[in-house]
Amino acid sequence: MIYFDNAATTKVRKEVKDEMIKIMDEYFINLDANYNLSLKFSKYLEEKKKILKERLGLDFKNFVFTTGGGEANNIALTSVIRKHKKGHFLISSIEHASVDICAKELASEGYDLEYIPVDRYGNIDIEYFKNAIREDTILVSIIGVNNELGTIQDMKCIGDIVKEKNKKTYLHIDFVQGLNHVDVDFSKIKVDLLSISSHKIGGPKGIGALYISKDVKYKEQIYGENSSNGLVHRTFPNELVCGFLKAISLYNKEEIEKMKKLKEYYLSKLSKIENVDVNTPENSSPSIINNSFKGVRAEVILNYLSTNDIYVSTGSACSGNKGDSKILKAIALSQESINSSIRVSFSSENTFEEIDKFFDILIPFLEMARSIK
Repeated sequence: MIYFDNAATTKVRKEVKDEMIKIMDEYFINLDANYNLSLKFSKYLEEKKKILKERLGLDFKNFVFTTGGGEANNIALTSVIRKHKKGHFLISSIEHASVDICAKELASEGYDLEYIPVDRYGNIDIEYFKNAIREDTILVSIIGVNNELGTIQDMKCIGDIVKEKNKKTYLHIDFVQGLNHVDVDFSKIKVDLLSISSHKIGGPKGIGALYISKDVKYKEQIYGENSSNGLVHRTFPNELVCGFLKAISLYNKEEIEKMKKLKEYYLSKLSKIENVDVNTPENSSPSIINNSFKGVRAEVILNYLSTNDIYVSTGSACSGNKGDSKILKAIALSQESINSSIRVSFSSENTFEEIDKFFDILIPFLEMARSIK
């Protein structure tokens, strides 16, 4: 099998599985229970959570754990915006569905939603953005690393603009695709809320986290008595959280460099094929490439590759089978390019030989498919 869909999800790493089994064996208790073993696990967890500060530059005590990046995004928007009876908020036109659909729901409740346009490669229109922030703007939510294009936003510039225009406006960054892929020191960025997820970095599914600055005022959206996880009241999932933290700790610069080289190699092979659009900009995630093989529909390519045990995607797995990608529409891609667009996303476990095999299988098929007109 050749798996080139790591932006959708990744294989759980052995070190992560070992950590989870250890926790299930030794610390299967309820963290909210009042006995010594719970206290012992609490101390163990406190030590492990320090990796959040090390990797992201944010106070680990201000993170709460969620069921994933989508829930973290939903809580970020709803908890902050519903604290106000009315108001304005901004999101980019290329947000993940968990932000976009949540934003539309909030708009249906009477809040004033405004979209920030982007350029051909998904970079937000900074001038439009500057002028869009108002006195009643509650929140700005931006996807820091785009899930379909890989575009990396200038998060420092965005944070500076938000606070210069309105100090009361909060900034939320969806960093699900950035964690352990793009180095950012958020202690130098004026961010108030930040979403991350485990299963994009070799961790288990069903666990994510949301950073909430101590200065943020919010209305709780999940109710209960469990107190060990801040505003997300749930029985604490010990093994999932520890697996997630272990995955974060496995960050390795050499692995990122390998992904960059794989991407460069893929692009060099791609450049030899006619009628191809590269939709991903240079300033992008080391693992994500979006390109269009004009003249052949993407789902035809996907089906053919899958019969050869090769797996790529047409975009976000969370928005699969929902028609044209709204992200590709937002960057004003032609309909022909949208119809033929695929996303390839690497992990450090992929190889150059796999890329060779990918093109050895794909190129004859493209030639055949394009000849049938």
